[in-house]
Amino acid sequence: MPSNVFNKYFRMQTPNRIHSWFSTTIYYEEIPNEPLVLKLTSKALELKKIYTSSATAWRCSTFNTLDLYNWETDQDPSVLELIEKCARNVGDFAQSFSSVPLDNYELACTGFWFNVAEPGAYQEYHQHASSHFSLCYYLNVPKKSGNIVFKSFESMFDMCPLPIPDQYVNTNSYKTVSYTPSAGSLLIFRSNVLHMVEQNLSDENRISISMNFNLIKK
Repeated sequence: MPSNVFNKYFRMQTPNRIHSWFSTTIYYEEIPNEPLVLKLTSKALELKKIYTSSATAWRCSTFNTLDLYNWETDQDPSVLELIEKCARNVGDFAQSFSSVPLDNYELACTGFWFNVAEPGAYQEYHQHASSHFSLCYYLNVPKKSGNIVFKSFESMFDMCPLPIPDQYVNTNSYKTVSYTPSAGSLLIFRSNVLHMVEQNLSDENRISISMNFNLIKK
């Protein structure tokens, strides 16, 4: 087929022939609660003084309480309140993946930890294994303290990228997307989505909470 005929055919047919599948979805919500944020911020700094260093072997300098702090044993009211608030949002997000109600499943928080990123700290790309949904809730976010960045699965296997200038990319060609959070903001995503946090270029700590949730059959 001559190229000019093909191009004419392509222009005529494309609008009705492009289907979007395999999308990566992120849930964003604001949970403004200054008293709760202040209590949890104090809790994070208190735990950092107690444990001094992380138990994980991540290649970053961000302190975290994973495998150190047990929220179920502690039963701190501020922690339990946040988990309950976040669980409702995770439930809304989980329902968006199904055309029928998930009545035969319950959501269980299977992981909870604090993150304290001092100036210069960062978090490398990673996933959260053995869970369905993960989230990040922000307590203290100074300016220039680092965005959270999500990376597409497609980008990991794209050996021949399309020659599209950065200023012309759209949602079909994004390889990464970043969020600039604020105190009280909540991000929820599937646990298998690659994500990282940029270096903290501020003079203050960036403090956040991470959680994992699983859908468990009743």
